[in-house]
Amino acid sequence: MMTAVLKSPSYVTHVLLDGFPRSADNMDAWNKVIGDSLAVEFLLYFKLTTDEMMKRIMARAAASKVKRSDDNEETIKKRLGVFENTSLPVLKSFGDKVCEIDDSGSKTQV
Repeated sequence: MMTAVLKSPSYVTHVLLDGFPRSADNMDAWNKVIGDSLAVEFLLYFKLTTDEMMKRIMARAAASKVKRSDDNEETIKKRLGVFENTSLPVLKSFGDKVCEIDDSGSKTQV
């Protein structure tokens, strides 16, 4: 269904995809299915240091009523490593289409 909607310019003028593409395989699938039928105008990249991400995730975990088994430093470090090795190269491939946003401020500042 998503493919049909994305390939129907008469219905879709703008699309926001959260966290996509995450890998070269995702990007290849996008190019194969969507191709040039929908232009990528820009990407938003909310940039934050690894230390600050770790601090925020651990604070969220501590405050949460629902405890997640993956809210621990080891798992978070692995996830951040996957992002740096898998997702970041894809992001960088978009060159000047990437709008980098400093996410180190408060919610209202960002």
